[in-house]
Amino acid sequence: MQCLPVEAIQCGRGFAVSKAFPRVAEVSRQILHARGLKWSEMASESPGNVAVLPMSTGGRRNLLLGSPIVKTGQGSRAWKLVEQHCDIEERVHLVPDWATVRGLYLVSVLRVLDRAGKLGEYGEYFPRETWGKLESVELSQFLLRLAVAGAVLATPPTVHLGMHRAMRQNALAFATSLIGRAIIRGLAQDPVRLTEQGLAARRLGTNYGKWSIGSRGERFVELQYQLEYIWLDSAIAGAAIGTFESCGIDTTIQTTLVDKFNGFAHLSW
Repeated sequence: MQCLPVEAIQCGRGFAVSKAFPRVAEVSRQILHARGLKWSEMASESPGNVAVLPMSTGGRRNLLLGSPIVKTGQGSRAWKLVEQHCDIEERVHLVPDWATVRGLYLVSVLRVLDRAGKLGEYGEYFPRETWGKLESVELSQFLLRLAVAGAVLATPPTVHLGMHRAMRQNALAFATSLIGRAIIRGLAQDPVRLTEQGLAARRLGTNYGKWSIGSRGERFVELQYQLEYIWLDSAIAGAAIGTFESCGIDTTIQTTLVDKFNGFAHLSW
């Protein structure tokens, strides 16, 4: 199991966040400051040089650790399908409650399921759901649905393979769309420009984290991920491979995790 970006351990009704991670502590202070709160109002010092953040503070939402997990369907059939095979519980606890993706992310995954003849099986876990492409979907909600889609496409024990496949096939399908063909026509011969287009598309579809291009060369580019809560080494890697494949570029990717939500990917062609 990869290490957490914050060393979080359950402490009564709160979580202890190690001060050995000053970057996380600073981000937390910035989040609180933006909402007119002070670190001292949310955190208390405890033995062992840690700051304890309560799971709730009266009427305030849990700003650092995200939405109450019950909102993502804990205890449901969907939850039980994947909880033993991926880190969904830890992950949704750490996702900020304000983090969202456009509904297009989910709609695209559903199309992959439909093409695979698996949409009906997926629908047994989320009956009667409809999503608009431009609708804002809570990231914690999307993560559970992506994990279930991966388990349905593959098997629950190989859920990460399924998520990789879903995101990869989604990128390939985009290449056949009218918009996709128009974009790819101008970018197919330039992998770096293609990468830049992918970063721009992500900025339009999410409101959290940051992707950027690090080093680059004639036959490679390095992507840097900051606070990306979708699984980097399975789902995100699949999307990257599929994007390059859609342009006819044979690509390999090596993802290196700093922690669950930060790292970089080396893409070569």
